[in-house]
Amino acid sequence: MAMALTIPTLFLLLFLSSKFPFSSAQTWIKSGYWDSRRSEFPVTDINSPLFTHLICGFVRLNPSTYQLSLSSSDAQPFSTFTSTVKQKNPTVTTLLSIGGGEGSPFSSMISQSEFRKSFIESSIKTARSYGFDGLDFCWFSTRRLNTSSEMENMATLFDEWRLAIESESGNSSGSQLILTISVQSSPYLDNASFPIESIKKNLNWVHVIATDYYTPTSWNYTAAFAALYDPGSGVNTEYGINAWIDGGLPANKLVLGLPFYGYAWRLVNPNDSAIGAPAKGAAITSDGWMRYKHLKAYMQGSGAVSESNATYVVNYCVIGSSWIAYDDVEVVKNKVAYAKKRNLLGYIVWQVQDDENWVLTKAAQEDEKDPRNKRHFLLILLPTAATVTLVLVYATWYLRKRARRNKGRMGEGKESQSLFKTTMASAGNANAPNLLVFRLTDLVEATNNFSFENKLGEGGYGPVYKGVLHNGQEIAVKRLSRTSTQGFEEFKNEVMLTAKLQHVNLAYDLWKCGKGMEFMDPSLDDTNSSCKLVRCIQIALLCVQENPADRPSMLELSVMLKNETAAMNIPKRPAFSTRRDEDEYEVQESTSQQEIWSVGDVSITQMVAR
Repeated sequence: MAMALTIPTLFLLLFLSSKFPFSSAQTWIKSGYWDSRRSEFPVTDINSPLFTHLICGFVRLNPSTYQLSLSSSDAQPFSTFTSTVKQKNPTVTTLLSIGGGEGSPFSSMISQSEFRKSFIESSIKTARSYGFDGLDFCWFSTRRLNTSSEMENMATLFDEWRLAIESESGNSSGSQLILTISVQSSPYLDNASFPIESIKKNLNWVHVIATDYYTPTSWNYTAAFAALYDPGSGVNTEYGINAWIDGGLPANKLVLGLPFYGYAWRLVNPNDSAIGAPAKGAAITSDGWMRYKHLKAYMQGSGAVSESNATYVVNYCVIGSSWIAYDDVEVVKNKVAYAKKRNLLGYIVWQVQDDENWVLTKAAQEDEKDPRNKRHFLLILLPTAATVTLVLVYATWYLRKRARRNKGRMGEGKESQSLFKTTMASAGNANAPNLLVFRLTDLVEATNNFSFENKLGEGGYGPVYKGVLHNGQEIAVKRLSRTSTQGFEEFKNEVMLTAKLQHVNLAYDLWKCGKGMEFMDPSLDDTNSSCKLVRCIQIALLCVQENPADRPSMLELSVMLKNETAAMNIPKRPAFSTRRDEDEYEVQESTSQQEIWSVGDVSITQMVAR
């Protein structure tokens, strides 16, 4: 059974998509930090096409005014950061990271309303002035807010910050700034825990900097400092991710941190070099910390051989009495695979300048052809405005099929050997439209036996599959689910309604003539506020305008759906339309020759994380 979805179904999808929280429409994030204090690695050296998001850090807080404070040396790279990275990757999203370092005034700032107001206004103004798309609150570099009262104040800060961002966006032509936070692996602190409910409500996502569980200056034995698993303790990434999710934060708001550095311990006995071996402080550097590119050069110069440990998911090597733990290519791949398996939002590199010729960054992207990514893409795509485009494409297919059949049904015998004409109505009903029926065997073959890869989505009636007939014609097949509460009568009514759409511009014509309610399924009619449904028609028509510039953005679409008084443009004739040989105002439909007239077959919406 092949058919297009009804227009009322389209409006229902539009309504449902507006109800999803902003995090549900995110793409897979490939992010990285760039530290302005590292002058040996300028912004121009960043290979931005390898990232979807880049974060510029770190701007400090003035302890007197509680406004963002940029040094003269930082002003230039911060002001040109976005324009520079977009030269190589115009679609990359940039965020400005705020962190204070040791002795920062963040605790004082969040404690009083006027201080928070000064900070929030300054942060939004700075982000806009320098062209950033969002702001990152780097708790990791505030050293660190960790008491119960500070967490309560932090929740208040996020509430006020989000309101200010929404207000600023509403008063300007720009989209809302993204708002994120960078935190430790677990939501639990010594005497408190992070305000998960406020984070969930107000922030777009969370960067989980899953590292530094152990360091040479704090532990007298070797350890996996960024262990993905640890069977002997709860100090590991798996435990932290579970804690965030169990605490109420959705998995698709978590971005997993990847440390592009390692630590070196000094062994007590070079012959005892397993994980957990006795050690006596740091080796090679004062604190044992080594950038990935430097430790790799050190290993190559020493002829060291890397070892891997699958229990903790870590690499290490021994050079004399030095024991170095780090994440190499395979570990990075495993951690990214873990993030995808757990349905996290993506990963973030700490930091981009520590990589060696982008080896680790590229390793993180090597499994992007994994079939699981297709399912992830569909889960992201369907609840958004792209659903509207998808539905209209298949509705247009149905109408095109009818147009071609009406022009030459008898001449298409060879292409329609598997089709036969019948009627869905009872005998004697002359008003019932004639419809085509497909054999089940043809549909099974066209959809690859209704395979998961062909599945487009699912509604109350059942799943919808994409198929290709013998003649190359693409079709959409809706299949009745065993658990569906609908049946043959509901299916027949939907097909009958679709079959009556003799003109692809019927919605436009009825709306233009002020007769939009005639197009509505009576079951959807709100007699107390019919203007809501007519408004939905106008919004839907704007979404399929032929000129992309005439179509509303996701932000504008959200405002129009949620605010009945919001101004809307007057739609022109939609992109998927028909053309007559004569002027449409001078001839009757019975004497005109129609053909499909549209630029392109599909309208593409690119998903960008917000």
